[in-house]
Amino acid sequence: MSFHLKFHIRGSHLTVDAALRVRTQRPDRGLITDETNFAKEKKTRTRFSAACIVSETKEASPAGAVDDTTFKSLVLESEIPVLVDFWAPWCGPCRMLDPVIDSIAEKYKGRIKCYKVNTDDSSKTATELGIRSIPTCMIFKQGERLDTVIGCVPETTLITTIEKYI
Repeated sequence: MSFHLKFHIRGSHLTVDAALRVRTQRPDRGLITDETNFAKEKKTRTRFSAACIVSETKEASPAGAVDDTTFKSLVLESEIPVLVDFWAPWCGPCRMLDPVIDSIAEKYKGRIKCYKVNTDDSSKTATELGIRSIPTCMIFKQGERLDTVIGCVPETTLITTIEKYI
């Protein structure tokens, strides 16, 4: 993960020479903010108020995103088996499972497709498939739902389930 920093500083001729302290509050929103006081102006030390906005820029996930409009074409009409992770950004266990799904997508590239469905954005698909708890992972093959794993499970559990259908 990389971070992009933006500074909004009141005052002129400001040279920053202090470490930045960032409080991670609500990182699930992708926006972390904190205010800290620091500054050095040419020869004289002066205190300025600086607001720092740190926005997280996440690298592209090996597992693609699917929504209500693309679910049929990408999942149900796929030639190879598909693992679908139903998740939501506010769900802690879903965020813990995220790297596991990405790891499986990389390990099984070409043998299985991995997709993620945000249930907040794609409630129609989640409702049609009877998703009542997240995270939920489903395996589809030739348009048919073969298996379901509910909860934040270890990678080995998902791999054991996937291996049955490859």
